[in-house]
Amino acid sequence: MFLLISSVLALNSVLNFQDAKEGLLEFGTGIRRFTKELLLKSNSLVGESTWTQFTHSSYPGYGLRVQTNGKLCDPTVRQYSGYLDTADDKHYYFWFFESRDKPAEDPVIMWLNGGPGCSSFIGLLTELGPCNINKDGSGTDFNNFSWNSNANIFFLDQPVNVGLSYSDTQIVDTTVSAAENVQTFLQLFFDAFPKYSTQSFHITGESYAGHYIPAIAKSIQDHKHAIEMGNEEGLLINLKSLAIGNGITDSLVQYEYYADMAEDATYGPILSPEAIEKMRMGWPICSALIKTCYLLPTHHTCKPAAEYCENLTGSDFDKTKLNPYDLRKPPGDKSFDESEILMAKWINSPKVQKQLGVDRTFVGCNDKVGADFRKNGDIMMPIVAGIPSLLEDGIDILVYAGDADWTCNWIGNKAWAMNLPWHGHDGFNNQNDTEWISSVTGRPAGVYRQFENFAFLKVYNSSHFVPADQPEHSLEFINKWIRGKSIISQ
Repeated sequence: MFLLISSVLALNSVLNFQDAKEGLLEFGTGIRRFTKELLLKSNSLVGESTWTQFTHSSYPGYGLRVQTNGKLCDPTVRQYSGYLDTADDKHYYFWFFESRDKPAEDPVIMWLNGGPGCSSFIGLLTELGPCNINKDGSGTDFNNFSWNSNANIFFLDQPVNVGLSYSDTQIVDTTVSAAENVQTFLQLFFDAFPKYSTQSFHITGESYAGHYIPAIAKSIQDHKHAIEMGNEEGLLINLKSLAIGNGITDSLVQYEYYADMAEDATYGPILSPEAIEKMRMGWPICSALIKTCYLLPTHHTCKPAAEYCENLTGSDFDKTKLNPYDLRKPPGDKSFDESEILMAKWINSPKVQKQLGVDRTFVGCNDKVGADFRKNGDIMMPIVAGIPSLLEDGIDILVYAGDADWTCNWIGNKAWAMNLPWHGHDGFNNQNDTEWISSVTGRPAGVYRQFENFAFLKVYNSSHFVPADQPEHSLEFINKWIRGKSIISQ
């Protein structure tokens, strides 16, 4: 028996006792594995919340705090939020929403934003979540195209000190260490909520999640194989697919294609011919530095690659004042910063903090976390090396990209997908690109290619934040993808 409940803090204001009791019963068969239940009343810095705490015998030093949320964001579904707590002072915040359709049957999605250092509340409140932050940050609006329309979904703030996650003494500054903590969170989460553990599980995200997602998936599969061999105890997480949106996954390939993206005239000229030529002339040095990092991945080898290559591809672009996330925007556009301010205003309001059970000041993107990752040259680490084994394990992998993003552009993403060494390399490259006509809107929505369990999708008229720009099309493709259907199927 893995699940132990050590305590329940019943602080009744947000929920009355009957609400808390019904919430506990939702944990399903796990309720029969309680070893102790304590109902205590006490004061809390964050107001009055109802918490249930879980521990796992295979993961000493970790605990999961869970509360049943009220009516924030989406009053039509049951929701849970809370923290994964570690003995070494790391606390990871999550917010879970049941499907609006068939929660007992629908797949389960985890969404991650990138940065590194940016909160997954960006996805929740401005892209694909059950609600969108409103125009003045005073509340939220119902999102009819949320990804929980036909799936259960949760948003996780990671690594620590991102969003509502925190540590007063610890930092996480590499993708690999972040991935192991997320794998542990998933073990405790699915053990606490066994009714979701049998549905297919899908990891999705964007930007630096192109690093996080493959590393988390590899950690899940490594532990799964160890459990199957009897070398450790735990749940066999039912990982089915990954969906990486405008990600940075294979720097050795992707950085070469910034010059090609600068020549792409879809949204007008980006850089001068001289700037593009300078980028191409500097590529051999950039390539050599990244190859050294890939061969011996340490901060000593990877940091120089990051510094040189980011300056090579970014210095002339920065002078244009264009929005690196959306080339369609006019120079000087600050829409991303403005939405971050509105999110913080709402989340930091006393009423919302009380309902979320938090007492931490929310910041959309933590620059200190990003700096810690940069000091290690983490962006250059060869995370892509783990993807072929995931494909061989039968994990479906979708790489999608909006066509107006500079930061993690579609050309570089398609290039690494076609360069990937796996048994389906030739078959994938020999596929034709097929235009995707949306079965929902009837409009051309993108270009798609797939071979076996690997797929690439270029999404028309979309920035770095595809679900925000194309909510209907995004909901359509994710619903097809997590159900094993071709995105271009009608």
